[in-house]
Amino acid sequence: MYNEELKVRFFSEYPEATAKVYRASLMQIDDSEEFYRKDVFNFSFEQLDNAFKSIQAKTLSAVRRIVSPVLEYIRWANSEGFVPTKIGITDLFMGEKLNDYVWKQAQQSSYIRREEMYGLCEFLANAVDKTVLVLAYEGINGRENFEMLNLKFSDIDFSSKTIRVTNIDGEVRDVFIEDQETLDILKEARRESSYLLGNGDSPRSKRKEFDLVDTPYVIRKINRRRDAYDNEVVTIGFLLGKVTRIFKGKKDRATGDYTEEPYLSDCEFLNLTTLSKSGFFDYCMRLEEIKGELSTLDYEKACIRYGINRGNLQSYKRQYLDWKQSAR
Repeated sequence: MYNEELKVRFFSEYPEATAKVYRASLMQIDDSEEFYRKDVFNFSFEQLDNAFKSIQAKTLSAVRRIVSPVLEYIRWANSEGFVPTKIGITDLFMGEKLNDYVWKQAQQSSYIRREEMYGLCEFLANAVDKTVLVLAYEGINGRENFEMLNLKFSDIDFSSKTIRVTNIDGEVRDVFIEDQETLDILKEARRESSYLLGNGDSPRSKRKEFDLVDTPYVIRKINRRRDAYDNEVVTIGFLLGKVTRIFKGKKDRATGDYTEEPYLSDCEFLNLTTLSKSGFFDYCMRLEEIKGELSTLDYEKACIRYGINRGNLQSYKRQYLDWKQSAR
């Protein structure tokens, strides 16, 4: 961190949790400080403007979380006499100005409508891969991906359109699935007994198709090793590797480069988190179409549906409103 000794002095004036957040925010503009070879409190308006543009935050909420501590640090440096000109410019980086620092491409590409999600599923050859998208979109993922990894077909009641979800803390909630297409994909995955490598086009293997391990779990791996049955629940690494292969491509372990195209093109900003948020936004939008402007109780209902801690309600509300504004 540029000029770290002084910044540590600034952090020391705050509780540990706040100091940790402030440090993370100031790290976002560290490259700019190195480039300009000076502390951010000595930046000109143009330099600070460029620094904030370089953070590439996807939402207005994320911009606020990063920009606010940086501005607080500049004010502190001014009050402590470290700013030579004693002219404060922090007031110029508030209000509507913050919209300039939302990474528009990422914001527009990170969140998708439900019909777009189903459209992407049509380009996936294997139902077990499609389930990753639809489960995340329905909010069935959770901390450490526990909900998705541990979901069994027996947890799905197709007649009542309800999925019983258990999170990592053992808490249970019933998720009602409004869209039949989600249920149809899950039914397809239940019937599926084999897996096509490389989304049906694997250039590296002569054998294109393998049996899926017969387990009660929705997310399954292929049966091509002797230890296939050793652990019926797939690992987090397996799941995240599958997600990477779908959205970003095949990654070379030695170089870190992507050596094969992803199954889905132009989706590099999508992941399990953004898919779940997309589903949350979709849920709020549908609720808003029925009720009009949403109340706090409505947002609480959405958080419960998506397994979101109610302490994060205001954050998710702001993100939804930011997304809705950008989508117009």
